[in-house]
Amino acid sequence: WEDDRHQDECCADRVFNFLAALYNVKLLSFSSSSLKCLSYGSACLSQFQNLVQLDFKVNAWTWHMLQALLQNAPNLEVLYVTHKGLEAVIEEGI
Repeated sequence: WEDDRHQDECCADRVFNFLAALYNVKLLSFSSSSLKCLSYGSACLSQFQNLVQLDFKVNAWTWHMLQALLQNAPNLEVLYVTHKGLEAVIEEGI
């Protein structure tokens, strides 16, 4: 179990480094596997100043990641949230 946790943390660090390089994107979508890695991450997310649309699939361990992304995306206009087959679209006023 400890080896799995270490592997997840290493994966999360690589994902955070990759996301840091994408600071200028306008559209971003997360798969379940990338969110699992992010949920074990130790680094802070970078700012996504140009992000206007986010597609996020939530589950029990990724709600805090959605909160962190929302705090780091001041110009977000559209948020797609999917949870176990349910989908919500939030536009403007985020």
